[in-house]
Amino acid sequence: MTVSGCTNLTNIVLPNMLRTLRNLKELKIYDCDSLEEVVFPNLEELEIKGMDSMKLIWSNQLISDCFGKLETMTVSSCTNLTNIVLPNMLRMLWNLKELKIYDCDSLEEVFEIQGTNNVEESRDIAAAELMSLTLRNLEKVKHVWSMDPQGIITFVKLDVIEISGCSSLRSVFPTSVTKALMQLEKLRIINCATVEEIVAKEEGIETTTLFVFPQLTRLTLLNFLELRSFYPGKHILKWPLLNHLLITSCDKLKIFGSTKLSEQETNGLGHHANLIQQPLFFIEKFLELLTMGAINNFI
Repeated sequence: MTVSGCTNLTNIVLPNMLRTLRNLKELKIYDCDSLEEVVFPNLEELEIKGMDSMKLIWSNQLISDCFGKLETMTVSSCTNLTNIVLPNMLRMLWNLKELKIYDCDSLEEVFEIQGTNNVEESRDIAAAELMSLTLRNLEKVKHVWSMDPQGIITFVKLDVIEISGCSSLRSVFPTSVTKALMQLEKLRIINCATVEEIVAKEEGIETTTLFVFPQLTRLTLLNFLELRSFYPGKHILKWPLLNHLLITSCDKLKIFGSTKLSEQETNGLGHHANLIQQPLFFIEKFLELLTMGAINNFI
């Protein structure tokens, strides 16, 4: 079903019509300036474009699991949209596999997270099937995740992440999200001028943090004016399958460093060792990978 150019349309389907269209799998909506929200069950693919009046995609009164079959979602050129995934939608989008968001000028965050003390709600509930996340030209986005989910949400199946043109972003991932990216194969981040670190510092953590990307093969970082480190605290990075590395115009990023020098710096700082600007790679390990042919594309 495609709806396009209906400038005075405010609702796609009235509540009493939902049952009659329960088998609809694909919905595309273009340039319907007056549409304020989308309420539709059982979709597998949803594409929304050019909806200047839309502030919310989802109704606050959706029934449980009404979007449980949604696998692909694309949102673009919705100038007044401020949120994509609200807390009340986290359980409903459990089957979402691909999320693309382009050119939404008012968007400030993608996943709005709310903390909970409820044991039942603290399990892995949302976006567990998400495999691909693409964000482009979202000038006001300050956070992809509004806060560190701390286990409320995990993204263990994400294998492709591409982020570009997010000029207000300061960091890309919370710590807990990063630690769960065991299936990530491709990470591409470009033209995010204000990003200072890829992973935000976990509050209250003074010990060494381990980040392991066992499936990552391609890493691209382009045009970061403020990027200084992968993680601002003391950490260990492991990406054993990395074979394609492209880093350009990241002048403040310390790409290479010596293991011995790092140990000397750590000893000198004592308990303030977590403030060290660690390199992305230790030169000894990197040369070993080059010798073995593990990294065959490096720029």
